This record gives sequence, structure tokens and C-alpha cells, in this order.
Amino acid sequence: MEAMITYETISSVHRAEKGLQLSRLPEGFFPAVQLWLSHKKSRGDAAAILEVENAKKLLEYIINLRMRKIMTSALDSVRGSAPPANMTADEAGLFDRLHSMLKAQQNEMKERLFGASFMIEQKMEEARKSIEEMKINKEIMKPSAQPQHTETLAVEQSKPISQSDTNAESKIETSQPALNDQNPLKPLNSTKKVRILMELPRFVDMNGAEYGPFKAGDTAEVSDDVFKLLSIRRAAETVN
Repeated sequence: MEAMITYETISSVHRAEKGLQLSRLPEGFFPAVQLWLSHKKSRGDAAAILEVENAKKLLEYIINLRMRKIMTSALDSVRGSAPPANMTADEAGLFDRLHSMLKAQQNEMKERLFGASFMIEQKMEEARKSIEEMKINKEIMKPSAQPQHTETLAVEQSKPISQSDTNAESKIETSQPALNDQNPLKPLNSTKKVRILMELPRFVDMNGAEYGPFKAGDTAEVSDDVFKLLSIRRAAETVN
């Protein structure tokens, strides 16, 4: 539902926008203001025209100040800060575009200054942090230990093993290899043979494995994760 706009509504938003954070606008504020301006202009009397001119000054201040806050927030977000609250849909689109442009410019300048290897190590560090966060979240989500389970297990372990139990265990053990043969597991650390396309210094992946230094044209066995990062930077290609 769009807000009912008056000159006092615009003045109130103007006062609120003087704070450090983006103010919360009334729902449908800008479309409602557009209708209000059209209505006032259609009246044509001196009081309405004066009110419109004063409102335009306040609205220009509101727009400029909100844009400045969004631009500053986009720059801060490249350094890791969260996006600002209270953005309109159009402002959120502007923020996303600014963030993407600034991030791309930051990566390009870092690559020029520090080389492609720096970007590869940075991506690996980000992946390493992501994995650590996943581990922490997994630990948090673990259910608390239930004492009664331990007691039940102790009772079960104290029971004498019957012949039927032994036969059942034997069946389970003999059937397990067949299951594994039907569904072989993919190796956790699969590798690829690649050709290096640019000079790279020594670097370490997220598992602590060392690679390099490399010259253009060298071939090497690297993990899938390392190959993905190298291929993004056009630093390596697979060798058939």
C-alpha cells in the first residue's frame, strides 16, 4: 500500500535521512511523491507552486544523501561489511552493480600488483575459511549426547554373544564388500595432469600441499580444486 504523501511527510524523511544510516522510507514513497507533485502542479496556485519548489529541494537532498550512503556501503562491502538495511528495490540493484564493479576493479589491481599467484592463494584462503565455517556450523548443529544411549550400549555389550548373533555379524561382513563393489566411492583427492600457461611462484593449497614454482609450458599433477582456480585465471589447461 502506497503512503499518503504530504509536504510534512517529505520534510520528515529529510530530517531522518540526516542520520548516518539509510532511513526507512514509507512504503511506495517515491511513486507516491511523483503523484503528489503532479497533483500540486495541476492546481497552479502560488501556494502550491511554492510548496512544490521547496519539496524538490528536500527531495534532491534525500536522493543525493541516500546515493552517497549506498556508494560508501558498496565500498565497505568489498572489504567485508554487510549490505545496508532499508534500501528500496532500485537502490538494492544500484548497490549490487557498484559492489560488482568495485570487486572486479579490486581484483584486477591486486593481480597487476601481486601477480596471478596472489589471486590463487587468496581464493584458496577464502575456500579454507569457508570450510572452517562449515565445520563450526556442523559442530553447532550436532545433537547433545544422550546419557541413556550410553547406558543401553553398556547393557547390550554385557550380554553374552549367541550363535545367531555371530551368524548375523558374519552375514553383514561378507555382504559389505559386494555393496562397495556396486557403489565405488569417488577418491577424495582426485588429480588432473595440466599444462601451466604462465609463470607461477610456489604456492600451497587448502590441504597444505605445495606446488611450483612453475614456468609457462611446465606440466604437473594438481588437485581438482587447484585446477579450478588455475583455470579461472587462465593459468593452466588439462593435458590429454
